Amino acid sequence: MKKSTLFIMAAVLILWLCLAVIKPLDGRVFIDSNEKPKDFISGIINNFDKSKTYKYASLKGINHIKLLGYPNKNAFIEFVQSDSNKVYLMENNRYVPYDFENSADTLVIKLNESDFKAIYIYTNSSLKTLILDKLNASLRSVPREGNLSSFENLIVQNQSQIIGSNESRDNLHKINPIKITVKDKSHLEFHGSTFCSIDLKLNNGMLILNEGSFIDTLNANLQGLSNIIIGKYPDDKRVKFLEISGNLDYYNKRKPQ
Repeated sequence: MKKSTLFIMAAVLILWLCLAVIKPLDGRVFIDSNEKPKDFISGIINNFDKSKTYKYASLKGINHIKLLGYPNKNAFIEFVQSDSNKVYLMENNRYVPYDFENSADTLVIKLNESDFKAIYIYTNSSLKTLILDKLNASLRSVPREGNLSSFENLIVQNQSQIIGSNESRDNLHKINPIKITVKDKSHLEFHGSTFCSIDLKLNNGMLILNEGSFIDTLNANLQGLSNIIIGKYPDDKRVKFLEISGNLDYYNKRKPQ
């Protein structure tokens, strides 16, 4: 047998080992179309999967979600359209338990001090309010039927640093009117998002609208040391119509001339 043939066979064997054995050893469970482990290693890992015993928060009857975190820790938050109506947390590609409590129609989730958390909110309806408290996080929303947003009100508070984006950058998929409050030295920044209108309240807070994001109508009320960065209005065309009120001293000193 030629040496070149042996080399090819060895390469194929190594590739098979990587796909069938080595890759599943990172703790992931690979499943088939019937939601069953698709290989021997995945089957073993699945048998030791403690996540089956974890209690996850249900969104049944929930209109408001509050996420409590730590300013020096990072998180990723994604809304996914799904009928499961539950919240899952992942760390190092594994589902993890978390502390939560229900109060009437409000769900409060308290994150621990681990380095990173991925938070997946599976819901088939729009929440009334999402509150982000003491969080450094990326927030991604998946467009819904009728261009509904994942939430009607967004509150960013207690020195939170949030970068928001929408999975669709098609201007035809405009997010329905939304109310946003940014306060307590918090920052909110949008990338690749298009809005019909935003009713914005800033109190010692900042909104940054990066290039590639657009708002038809922005009604902004500024209090304290607050600022909005939307390029040079109206030349930049990130905002078609801007109505701004409140204490504008801090804003006027910093807006592009």
